[in-house]
Amino acid sequence: MINLNNIYFTKKKEKNKHLSKEMLDKIESEYNHFIFSKNKQKKKTEFMKELSKIIGTSLSNLYDIIKDGLITTLDYELRERIEFSSTVAFNKRNKKSIESNSSKREKAKPFIKLIIKELKSPYNINSVDEIINDFKRNRSEEIAGMITICTSTFYNFVNDDKIDNFNINLLPVKPHRKQKNVTNNNEGKRKRDKINSIENRPFLPNNREKFGHWEGDTVVGSSKIENSGACFTLVERKTRFQIVVKMIDRKSDTVLKAVKNIKTLYPELKDYKLEQIFKSITFDNGVEFAK
Repeated sequence: MINLNNIYFTKKKEKNKHLSKEMLDKIESEYNHFIFSKNKQKKKTEFMKELSKIIGTSLSNLYDIIKDGLITTLDYELRERIEFSSTVAFNKRNKKSIESNSSKREKAKPFIKLIIKELKSPYNINSVDEIINDFKRNRSEEIAGMITICTSTFYNFVNDDKIDNFNINLLPVKPHRKQKNVTNNNEGKRKRDKINSIENRPFLPNNREKFGHWEGDTVVGSSKIENSGACFTLVERKTRFQIVVKMIDRKSDTVLKAVKNIKTLYPELKDYKLEQIFKSITFDNGVEFAK
């Protein structure tokens, strides 16, 4: 038999005030005891009405509170069960009470959705900072009229779990930043094994007299077209002859595979040694050329 004990719980909710943690703890105790009791002598609606009177809130608000605090746990036999957590409900509802509908996050929702869409794209290799700056500098027409946010604000929203259907586990891995005030000159430096500086190219930047010096780059497909992929391009400096290889994305493994397949994709090269055609290839420092 379940009896709602109100003898030691007389604290009432003030008008237009949110429930205190003490009140939510009372809801947790009574609600979970009722739900998991095998011998219920009253229906759930009747129980909820009595509980709402004890707490000093409306029945509809009590249902909303319980909805906010439902969690899935394991019992002693490792079976899943759904119960009410006062801590979860308090944190969620306290967050709602602090942030109004006129908050910056609410106003910037359209812009945030664009950022998340880019992050979730299977072809995206950019960081949050790169995506936000690309919108602001190169794609301003797409965000015309939108309230924008900076990178640190976006990370704050994610860390505080304020973005629907997106959490910290979906963020790209943050790069390790260079340490400041490092005494050892070798510490904090980025290792770039087997990569020559652009200053060591075997030709002058404006010299196009000799054949065999190429420049490599990638072209990304439209973000508005699904599975548009990317292209790997090589341009010979003297003749301006161009080689193009279609790719599914521009990850470093994919780019490396495209380079290896050039001779297969261009049969006219089979009678030549690659070192005769490609005396040098210059790439930028993009992660797609890491390999």
